[in-house]
Amino acid sequence: MEKRFSFSIINFIKGMFLVPLFFVFFVMSACSSEEAPREIELKPYTLMDLAEQDFAGVDKITIKSGETGEEKMFEDPEQVSNFIKNMEDAYFTPDINQEKRTGWTYWVKLYEGKKMVYEFYPSYVDDIYFKPDEKVIANIEELFNSKK
Repeated sequence: MEKRFSFSIINFIKGMFLVPLFFVFFVMSACSSEEAPREIELKPYTLMDLAEQDFAGVDKITIKSGETGEEKMFEDPEQVSNFIKNMEDAYFTPDINQEKRTGWTYWVKLYEGKKMVYEFYPSYVDDIYFKPDEKVIANIEELFNSKK
């Protein structure tokens, strides 16, 4: 016995509800696919803790001023190693207020050869806002204001 397709009002009504329901589900799932914000413990971190790496291979640093737009590059091995060493005891403490902000003081990029291996702002690292201690800013400003 061969089955035949038969049109019925009940099947038509089911289809009328399922198609819009599927569409609403699809739209809602697309809108809610936003990544959850990274969570972090409220304690001081060094730059190496945040990056989860050491910077022994870093041989170039660029620093851009958010105030003037001036960008400086540092490739002197002594300057680079001193900066990395000084950042070992400079701390970033997560800010309780994680609301979006605008503007920045400095933008620091660390390189190994031509490859950028890490970048950070004194008050914003890896999508988290921080209250940097005085050493963080002082280390960045010392290098930025030094002679190349």
